[in-house]
Amino acid sequence: MAASKALDRRRSPRVESIHLVTFEAEGADGVGPSAVEVGRTLDVSVSGVRVETTTEIAPGRELDLEIAVGERVVRAQGRVLHVERVAEDRWELGVQFTAVTHEDQVVLVE
Repeated sequence: MAASKALDRRRSPRVESIHLVTFEAEGADGVGPSAVEVGRTLDVSVSGVRVETTTEIAPGRELDLEIAVGERVVRAQGRVLHVERVAEDRWELGVQFTAVTHEDQVVLVE
């Protein structure tokens, strides 16, 4: 899919923003969480986040995220919508939030 088409589908504007993020994906069996993974945000919006990581996570997987924004930690749940390999050992994940407080949404896009 062309990048312009992906941009056209966005419901909320994305803000380029680099933050440390840790996340746990639901286990491949759907039962328990996987190991804690680390990455960084590339951009954020009130509806989702793009994360760069060294771990490939399949689309559809549910994530528990903690995003360090200054002195705050934003906690959210999300679902991986798409994955793109950008280097030998790096992937970009497009994550749509499924649960995040309004207050944390505001912190993310300030």
